[in-house]
Amino acid sequence: MKKLRKVKKVKDGKKKRKSEQLRTEINKKRLISALESSFGLVATACQQVGIARKTYYEYLKTDEEFKEDVECIQERLLDFSEAQLSRLIRVGEPSAVYFHLKCRGKKRGYVEKSQIEDVTNEKKQKTIIGGREIEFE
Repeated sequence: MKKLRKVKKVKDGKKKRKSEQLRTEINKKRLISALESSFGLVATACQQVGIARKTYYEYLKTDEEFKEDVECIQERLLDFSEAQLSRLIRVGEPSAVYFHLKCRGKKRGYVEKSQIEDVTNEKKQKTIIGGREIEFE
């Protein structure tokens, strides 16, 4: 009789592990889908799926395929953002043009530098943008 109980316990343990593994895989797939719909926001995706952020980071650390899927989502989001920025530049949106030049035009002198000067006990801040000085008091 004792041998039968041990065999049953081992089978039950294997079933539980398989069930947990299946639940983990389902959660990972749901999490990938939630990340796509939340534009990569981890907290939002975890909340939608009902798992802790800690679990997300554990999946990221231990599952290479999950990590690759997350990186792919991040790349697609970056592509989407660049496309939106390009659209705004084409229509002449000044802040988009300025942002693009500040990030990509550094070699051509589109840099932002700040320096503070003390002139007769008055502090003035100079900001140099594209070779032009702008003073602030």
